[in-house]
Amino acid sequence: MRRVIKKGKRINAKAQQTIEELERDMKREGRLSMIQALIPLGMKAVEEELQREIREFAGERYSRGGDFSRWGKNPGSVFLGEQKVSGPA
Repeated sequence: MRRVIKKGKRINAKAQQTIEELERDMKREGRLSMIQALIPLGMKAVEEELQREIREFAGERYSRGGDFSRWGKNPGSVFLGEQKVSGPA
């Protein structure tokens, strides 16, 4: 981050500490924003994996026969990191 302080000017320790705290907060907020943006991608990957497993066990949609059937729905949740995310309704 670029500081706008005229050359030769000094700032006191309290102002310097405040600036450093703001910079840390901005970095933390940026990381949180990126993590939140990645959650939908993680959910999509989980959904794709679950759909693959369903096809493996029950076959393709609308196919007949086999030991398992495709019926029912249970909108659950998954943990991505330490955050619990609800599935599609």
